[in-house]
Parts: sequence; structure tokens; C-alpha cells
Amino acid sequence: LFAQAFLVATGRQAYHQKLGLVAAVLAPALVVVGFMLVPTIYQSLWGAMQAAPPEAQAGIRQGLREFDNIMLLQIRVGVLFPVLIAIGLLARRIDSGLHKRMMFLAVAMALPAAFDRMLWLPSSLPGGPLTTDLYPLVALAPMFIWDVMRTRTVHRAYLIWLAIAVPTS
Repeated sequence: LFAQAFLVATGRQAYHQKLGLVAAVLAPALVVVGFMLVPTIYQSLWGAMQAAPPEAQAGIRQGLREFDNIMLLQIRVGVLFPVLIAIGLLARRIDSGLHKRMMFLAVAMALPAAFDRMLWLPSSLPGGPLTTDLYPLVALAPMFIWDVMRTRTVHRAYLIWLAIAVPTS
């Protein structure tokens, strides 16, 4: 994403388009791997619980319950990321502003995985997913504020994103 934004910002549109072809292969691969990872992790936890001594099984069982919530969040990303990417790709020829914003907003769907691993940040997990939704909003705030200050309106990309992301929260 950074390379793509940098290429456009520095006027290297042809390179941006070539790199976009690589991204067109990489994005679906990330989704497929993400969907493969969910049951793989679940099965490894389940296997660990079966092999663990009885006194350790309760802790692993609790980990499995917590993983159910994480699994739902991963499925959400796996569904919404390609939807937002598709909207952005469909808009690339007719609305470059929508294209640009949808690419950033699509990548933002996966940000909770990074934020949840930053143990120095306060977290609502495993009790609830509040910070999982709030931290990406904080990360997107500078882009949103810049857009609103520059154009004096909310770009429709944010409205599309909200319409898709909020019901799945």
C-alpha cells in the first residue's frame, strides 16, 4: 500500500499500474491464506487440549472460547477486505478518489490484527472487541480529517465503508 501511494504521489503512474498487477494476485492470496489459517489454528489448539494433562485442559478450553471471537473477526476481514478492494478496483478508471480511499479502507480492515499484537496498547480483548474497532478508526482519522478539511465534505468512500463495516462490527 505504501509503495502504491508513493508511486502515485511521485507521478509514477505506470509503475503504480504494474505493481497493481502484482497486488491483484497478492490480495486474493492473502484472503485464501487467512481463511486457511483460521481452522488450522483452531485444530492445533483443539489437538493441544486433547493431549494436555487434565489440569491444563481448562486453560486451553478458555483459549478456544476466546479464539472463537478472534475467528469471527478474521472471517469479517476475509469477507470485507475483498469487497472493499473490488469496489476500489471497479472505481479506478472512473473515480480515482474513490479508488484511492477504498484501497486504504480495505487495508484498514486488517489493522486490528496488528493493533491486537501491540501488547503495550490498552485492549478490550478477550472481553469484547471494542478496541479492535476503535484503533483502526484512530489510524484512519488523519486521512478522514484531511479530506474533510480540504473538501469541506465527507467523501462517499467513507460512507460506503461505514455502511459495510458498522453492521459487521
